[in-house]
Amino acid sequence: GCTNLAATGARFDASSLSLEPTLLVATTRKPVNGGRAKPWFGPERASRMTVARAKLVAPDDSRFSLAAAGLGDWRLDAVEPASGEVSNLLAQASGGPDVLIYVHGFKQTFETAALDAAHLADGVRFRGQTMVFSWPSKAGLLDYAYDRESAMWSRDDFERVLQSVVTTPSVGRVHIVAHSMGTMLTLESLRQL
Repeated sequence: GCTNLAATGARFDASSLSLEPTLLVATTRKPVNGGRAKPWFGPERASRMTVARAKLVAPDDSRFSLAAAGLGDWRLDAVEPASGEVSNLLAQASGGPDVLIYVHGFKQTFETAALDAAHLADGVRFRGQTMVFSWPSKAGLLDYAYDRESAMWSRDDFERVLQSVVTTPSVGRVHIVAHSMGTMLTLESLRQL
């Protein structure tokens, strides 16, 4: 009863992402503003895949915060495009050898996909690197055909991501979570492998 209520220390059950809020990104979306300012990546298809690091801001989890009342949330602060391949990102990252790859579904913007990946990793207290694979979605209710075509169009790039991840020596187990239309993309890429 004598401790400081606002004191925060290292939590033994914290996710790696909440301790080091950097999300790895692989996307086939066309960059907007060079991929360095909001909205970072749009709904159009890029001529080549981009790899990047997304800097997140974790919700304040102290006892008297907005998050404690259910009002605080993860925020995407910055995206830093990186040169090279996914294996370079993984080699430079910290947080553990395991990798969680989230593939979003229908009707998602780049930002909502990245934040969904953060919610997932933090929610399951994942210990390792978290990555989002974001394919071009128009994020509209009536754009199902475009989204489906874009997901299938992205399968070769996702196959390259998977190949790069599993051949990186420092990587342990690879966990893939795909949602909705992202499942179709994931299964097609795995079938190609």
